[in-house]
Amino acid sequence: MRIDGLSQQPKTPQSAKRVDAAEAKKAPARGGDVVEISTDTQGVADLVAKAKAASEDANIGRLEEVRARVQSGFYHTPEVRKQIAGTLLQSGGFKEVAADLAQARGARQQVNQLPEVRKAEVERARQRVSSGFYQSPEVRKATAERVVDQLA
Repeated sequence: MRIDGLSQQPKTPQSAKRVDAAEAKKAPARGGDVVEISTDTQGVADLVAKAKAASEDANIGRLEEVRARVQSGFYHTPEVRKQIAGTLLQSGGFKEVAADLAQARGARQQVNQLPEVRKAEVERARQRVSSGFYQSPEVRKATAERVVDQLA
């Protein structure tokens, strides 16, 4: 048996013809693109708008609560300040800053324990170095003896 082609066009069901006719009626006369927003999409947009409005109402209420606390001096109590400071210190960025601050305080204490620099003595030592005073055998021997005494 040999089939060369279809003898007739395939039949289109009646329901498809009705859909095609309805779509043709909806099409604009100018032949441009058409955007239709389904009612479901519009419903979602309405819900989003309502959620934003409810969120803003909640934020306004919270903002008023915080304002009242600030005006009453609530945040100036030692207990609240300690709680806020503790929370800040536990957050990531403040831990590093607190560690750096502690290290800087320790360094400052060490610097404060250093003896005061006496400019006259520094100048005298410079003059002795330039004149060769520290190269004499007597000064070398005295310096070596002091070093040994300090180590013992």
